[in-house]
Amino acid sequence: MIYTNDYELLKFVLENTKDFHIYLQNLYIEDSNTKQSYFERVLSTNPELVSVLVNSGAFPLSFRLNSSFNVAQRILVSDVYNSLRKYNQDEVREALTKVSLGMNFALKMYFEASKENYDEEFVKYLVDLERTSLIRKDYNGKDIFAYCQKNSFIRKETVDFLTRMKVLFVIEVKKNSSYLIRTFKLKSIN
Repeated sequence: MIYTNDYELLKFVLENTKDFHIYLQNLYIEDSNTKQSYFERVLSTNPELVSVLVNSGAFPLSFRLNSSFNVAQRILVSDVYNSLRKYNQDEVREALTKVSLGMNFALKMYFEASKENYDEEFVKYLVDLERTSLIRKDYNGKDIFAYCQKNSFIRKETVDFLTRMKVLFVIEVKKNSSYLIRTFKLKSIN
């Protein structure tokens, strides 16, 4: 395990020794009860170091950890979930849309991890990041609204917000699709 208080030195080492990335990605720490990847151990013991690991390329957001979560999803279900806002949002979106453990949308993963302590502003961030989560269905054919209905800890204001955003998203999709249809018709006439 790397122990250092000099994050700049660690950042320099990680950015200039790509072979070391492979070593860290395959490093597992075992104690009497658990076996954790290096990233998961750092996340639980020194979360400030996580951004150095991600930004150096040692652990890209879409890198799949042994827990069947990728790096972004593992951050999402941790106490430092807000740190996702610091990374490239296209990379965060792509990583969070990967399927893990039957939770095929980030909102459900976040709600499951935080339960009644969820952050309303972070829910808004996730919806803005991934609007399709409002219409996507899980393996059982249930959407986020069925999940909210089943879980009483989700506040009414949150469900109202999700409903408003779904309506706006559907209107936007219809408007864009009608534009595409008109454009296609004009091109086929010419």
